[in-house]
Amino acid sequence: MWTEDAADFFEIDEPSPYMLMVADVKRNRRRHLTEEQKELFGIDKLNVPRSNIPAVTPVDYSARIQTVHAETNARYHALI
Repeated sequence: MWTEDAADFFEIDEPSPYMLMVADVKRNRRRHLTEEQKELFGIDKLNVPRSNIPAVTPVDYSARIQTVHAETNARYHALI
């Protein structure tokens, strides 16, 4: 995640270059579960996408954030 874009997706207002911080996914990025989905258990519950960035959104809508800044890691920043 580019440092400059992190606040568009997560409730975070500072860099997190070492993936040590946890932040909530912004409410406007979340998907609301149906009543049927809320009743699921185990792997079935885990397989329900929670946001429009599902690969990083666990069941509690949090995420471990790692930000990348162009000045400190230009090559990786350009890659992602």
